[in-house]
Amino acid sequence: MANAIKPMGLVPIQHLNGSAYNGAGRIYSISPTYASMLRQGDPVTLSGTGDANGVPGITLATAASGPILGAVLGIGKGPTMLANPSNPNSTIFPAGGDGTSGPWYALVEDSPDVLYSIMEPTQTTQFTAADIGLNSKLTAGSTSTFQSDWTLAAGDGSTTPETTSTLPVQLLGLVQTPGNSFGAGAQWLCRINVHQFAAGVAGV
Repeated sequence: MANAIKPMGLVPIQHLNGSAYNGAGRIYSISPTYASMLRQGDPVTLSGTGDANGVPGITLATAASGPILGAVLGIGKGPTMLANPSNPNSTIFPAGGDGTSGPWYALVEDSPDVLYSIMEPTQTTQFTAADIGLNSKLTAGSTSTFQSDWTLAAGDGSTTPETTSTLPVQLLGLVQTPGNSFGAGAQWLCRINVHQFAAGVAGV
């Protein structure tokens, strides 16, 4: 049976030591005039600034390279979100904001030892078992849905898995769920290869 084509961005599922992911994250701020939409599952990076409360800011990550801080778990607006980040009160951050001064916040899974499920899209050449251990780019979503639709990079001869150390994610095999198989729609278990807190990148 073919895999379902259901991209969901980066979905945290477990830690490198095999323990289950518990849903924890840290709070980050979003500039109320930030030009891009942010959704659950989107990969983000530090913006290099913060808000009036001293909460560090985030922006969307770059699909072809790192660093990546982690994935958005939820989004909310106002002091309520800051006081209770585990209870998001908005589905998305709209591109350009909502015309108010905010503040906007996101709960982000930012631990470098967390592994994610990321979907492989339909490609000219689908990934195989031989690609396990290699690194891959990501493909940015369309921003036309309320859930992230970022995926692994669509292979076109230049975006197949490589040994290149600057590629953002590493392929660690298929997620072991019933029916998940190699090919379009496969859910891959991935590690953030160029992580904001672990890859030795220059400060923002």
